[in-house]
Amino acid sequence: GTHDGLSLHQDPRLREWNYGGFEGRDGEVMWAPILSAHGLVWDNKWTQWKDLTKQMSDKDIADTIHKNDTRGWAEYYDQIANRLRAGLDDIVTTTRRAGGGDVLVVSHGSAIQTMAAIASGGTAHGSTPNYSVTIIEYENGAYHVKDLGDMGFFEKGKAAE
Repeated sequence: GTHDGLSLHQDPRLREWNYGGFEGRDGEVMWAPILSAHGLVWDNKWTQWKDLTKQMSDKDIADTIHKNDTRGWAEYYDQIANRLRAGLDDIVTTTRRAGGGDVLVVSHGSAIQTMAAIASGGTAHGSTPNYSVTIIEYENGAYHVKDLGDMGFFEKGKAAE
């Protein structure tokens, strides 16, 4: 739709990682075996997530989820990265044809981390908490991460309450 000259475009390529047969199930079903294989323990507060990501890259994590999915539906990392890059590239092309400008993309945590990894040419260092803001710029034929997982606006709002 449109509103005051703004238009909404939905692109399924910008969706969260596809967790395949794990979709809709308790997180423990997917995450406990992965954490356990690295000497860590699953809990709903994700207390050992940083320890896991010190041992495994996002690629390792996605590929392990794919391997563990008995239905074979989960994406492996290269599939995820390729579809996200295709979505970003189309946004750039469409925006340039329209004369350039800023674009707001709303997505999910792991997908945002992957887009940031694409923009940084490797691994995105940092986290993307729920409702955080990540800024990825495209200049001179390349993506760049300007800000990853910024919560400043949220903190200002809490302070104003």
